[in-house]
Amino acid sequence: MNSCIYNGEVNHTRFKPIKHFLNYKTFSLFIDLDEIEQLDKSISIFSHNKFNIFSFYNKDHGDRDGNCLKKWVISNLQKYKIEGNISKIRSQAWQACIITIRPPLHRTRTQVLFINLFLM
Repeated sequence: MNSCIYNGEVNHTRFKPIKHFLNYKTFSLFIDLDEIEQLDKSISIFSHNKFNIFSFYNKDHGDRDGNCLKKWVISNLQKYKIEGNISKIRSQAWQACIITIRPPLHRTRTQVLFINLFLM
């Protein structure tokens, strides 16, 4: 299995207009797109195209039409004439969970997924 989780920490300092500092722990998912179905079946808190604690939706990436992300990457490589011996396509996604409270005090959870693609 090539997919994994990276732990990290974000530090940010702003000096103007007001000095501000924040520091928080975070993680990123490094997902081999060939393994995404296997991850969905073997990790109970991860789902592909279904709601879960951690979800990876095809509709959030590429053309945002819900089609296979790997096929989208390959078609763009061909479209822009990028050649090479590419054996793996992996995504690195940073998970951010934003919880807001709205009247009458119910929680709304929004997940934001930032993604980079790595060609290997």
